Amino acid sequence: MKKFLICAAICVVILVTLYSLLYEPVDVSFAENITLKYDHGTKNINMQITDQNDVNELKQICNGKVFRNVIVSEIAYGEPSCGFGTAEIIFEGHGKKISLFPACDGCDTMRFNLTNKYYYIGNENRRRLVDILGKYGATFPCE
Repeated sequence: MKKFLICAAICVVILVTLYSLLYEPVDVSFAENITLKYDHGTKNINMQITDQNDVNELKQICNGKVFRNVIVSEIAYGEPSCGFGTAEIIFEGHGKKISLFPACDGCDTMRFNLTNKYYYIGNENRRRLVDILGKYGATFPCE
């Protein structure tokens, strides 16, 4: 029984370590200002989102985990090919800044700060995100 407990403890430590290497939290609750940048075709949008309901919903949608694209995950999944950079949501406040780049296609993925870290928000949150950004003139898919 003692060997089993030791083995179980080692497995838990390994799993927790792997989880912390693959995922890290995104916290945008600090944001006092949220800015939308969108540049596609004839649309060039750069505006602060001021509607408090939209601000609260964006914070809710964008708080979560970032998938860290480390070597192990690159072998298993590769880098998403969704297309990022047309739209950028900038969260700023208290000396911090985080940029999330929603996928330009229908994927529920956002790129984190122009890194190889990707955040999966799920289909329902993606729909909510597209609805909010649509109020400000951004359209998806933006291919």
